[in-house]
Amino acid sequence: LPVFGMLIIGLACEADPLAKLAARKPLGLAGHLTLSQFMLALPVHSFLQRLTGLRGFTLTFMVCLTLASVIGYFCIEKPSRKLAKMLAKRIRERTSSGNLDFASPSSAWRAVREVKT
Repeated sequence: LPVFGMLIIGLACEADPLAKLAARKPLGLAGHLTLSQFMLALPVHSFLQRLTGLRGFTLTFMVCLTLASVIGYFCIEKPSRKLAKMLAKRIRERTSSGNLDFASPSSAWRAVREVKT
């Protein structure tokens, strides 16, 4: 138990060699892909099982899941985050200028619709 505590402290302070390895660019990309992998694991597995008849955790499944995750990250997740940041910035600009009142949910939705146009 004390060893795990020291490992957690070392990783949190980025003093551990393992923390320095985890901070490198390829592992950072792997961290970004985890959401896509989590969300796509079942659909990819079901599709491959129907297509090939293979069951379980196979190399084909791992490769297809990784490819689907990369495509999902760069084509869906990254553009969605960019759009969300842009909308949030525009809403902040409008609320700071005093043009909007978020007293009711309908006025908030109206603001979002106005930003899209």
